[in-house]
Amino acid sequence: MDELKMMMMEMNMYFYQSPKVVYLFSSWKTETTGEYVVAWLGTFLMALMIEGLNSYRYSMQSETYAKINECLASDTPDDVYKVSCIHVFKIMLIYFISLFFSYMLMMVVMTFNKGLFAACIIGLTMGYFLFGFTRKRGFTKIYNPEVDKCCTQID
Repeated sequence: MDELKMMMMEMNMYFYQSPKVVYLFSSWKTETTGEYVVAWLGTFLMALMIEGLNSYRYSMQSETYAKINECLASDTPDDVYKVSCIHVFKIMLIYFISLFFSYMLMMVVMTFNKGLFAACIIGLTMGYFLFGFTRKRGFTKIYNPEVDKCCTQID
């Protein structure tokens, strides 16, 4: 019980600035400024990678939707249902990795360390700047299977 009280006393529930942080796991502690800088850079790169993965997943989905739209416009609309399982698995895997790192980033924010919080925000913003606008280049009509099931007819 004493160990639990010690842990509760160490947890900060307010923003603070210190190079001494428990980073994600109890065994990952930063004691020096150098270790803190490495944690800051790791957090920044993790946030940047999340935006890059989301952009990559979006582009893969857009390509799939474009293929589906081509199939719908062709003489063989049944090809819509022949989307490669491997392609869907790749999209799912990228989504999993992105989600995993997003939750890890959330845990970093929950340390309430000002520097690490800033690394999250700056990394996500820079990631959006680098990858977010590429989404708009190849706009594709999105295939929405839920609407097409009941509300429209294919000639």
